[in-house]
Amino acid sequence: MNMLCLREEEVLDVINSLDTYSRIWMGQFDYLDLAWRMWRFATYDHDRESRICEELLMGMRALFLPEAAVLGRGASLGIWSDKVNELAVCAYDMQQVIRHDWSWFNEPEGDRMSRWFDQPYLHGSLPVPSTECHSTDDGSPVMQLSIEAPSLRLLLDALLAYDHLLDLRIVALMQLYSRDDRVLAIARMVEDILRNEPIRTYEGFGRHEEGRKSLVARVANLAVVDIGEGYRSFALERADNGEPLTYGARRDAHLA
Repeated sequence: MNMLCLREEEVLDVINSLDTYSRIWMGQFDYLDLAWRMWRFATYDHDRESRICEELLMGMRALFLPEAAVLGRGASLGIWSDKVNELAVCAYDMQQVIRHDWSWFNEPEGDRMSRWFDQPYLHGSLPVPSTECHSTDDGSPVMQLSIEAPSLRLLLDALLAYDHLLDLRIVALMQLYSRDDRVLAIARMVEDILRNEPIRTYEGFGRHEEGRKSLVARVANLAVVDIGEGYRSFALERADNGEPLTYGARRDAHLA
């Protein structure tokens, strides 16, 4: 069992990372476009580069997830679709547990309007982490995660995906998911367009970026994994080992 202590901003980074990781597996590529608009660019949502990127993202999605090719821009296969990689389900399981426990710790009265307080609805094959929340001497909330090795690897990939997304490293992002040269070629085109854009980060982004990268390094060190250029993601390791990849295939294999 691995232990990971998270400060408040790190808990939120973990939640956002797991969310981003699952959305890509589901085919919610419009979420990438939304992230760039919200966090990175002053003019991106108004100019031709945005429209070009939208078309490229839809083309990349059609190659990456052929089942999603017929869906609208804002649609997805859904988190529990039989066609979705089962790691998306496992990441969503982890996200549910962490946000649920964190929410109830910080707001003991609850909030019926927020899904963060809902009881987790778990479907994946990986063990979810257990949590222990407490306040430090100065009153700051922290969370202690107890997490098993496979789930730690998945968390690392989710953090890397989120970090690459905000760093505009779209090729590195998609290399966590696919080795398809066509997918990576489109990712390169998107990355080239984004890096030619005038960037305006949100206030405090630089300071937060340093903390995010420190968290990625801590998790990699805890997992005893080298995240250098030759890094092979947990998803690609599974594929290389011939494991059932989609939620439906893994469920059927388990039932058999």
